[in-house]
Amino acid sequence: MRDMIILYKCKASTFGGCFYFFRKGKSMLTPKQEKFVQGIIEGKSQADAYRAAYSTKNKSNKTIWEASSRLMNDSKVSARVTELRNQVNASTIMSARERMEWLTKLINNTEEGTTDRLRALDIFNKMTGEYTQKIEADVKSEVTINIELSDDDE
Repeated sequence: MRDMIILYKCKASTFGGCFYFFRKGKSMLTPKQEKFVQGIIEGKSQADAYRAAYSTKNKSNKTIWEASSRLMNDSKVSARVTELRNQVNASTIMSARERMEWLTKLINNTEEGTTDRLRALDIFNKMTGEYTQKIEADVKSEVTINIELSDDDE
């Protein structure tokens, strides 16, 4: 089923000619709000993202900071920022398998220095649990070990 998008235009005198989008009963962001969100995702400050999305020609820095803060606190805007950040994180973080494959390529690359290849091998072995940690301890107190044997025939 295709998403149905309905576009409503607000009265210009009341709301400055803004648009509201609705999809499957959920309200979406206005184009300016979406541009603000995209700026945040790109790493801009709230104020810089606001400047990129809205007209700020005659606005003071204080006004821009306040407006950008209000916008960021809007539940729809903050939800969209969270949604996009999660998408970015999911697509940029290597899985354990990807890390192992990358390390394997580095280990087998004879053009890399020996030190780098050995370090990659060390990391790979730690990831796969090849190393066991040995602990030596001097125990100077009494240790009692109770072993109960049971008959499995019963």
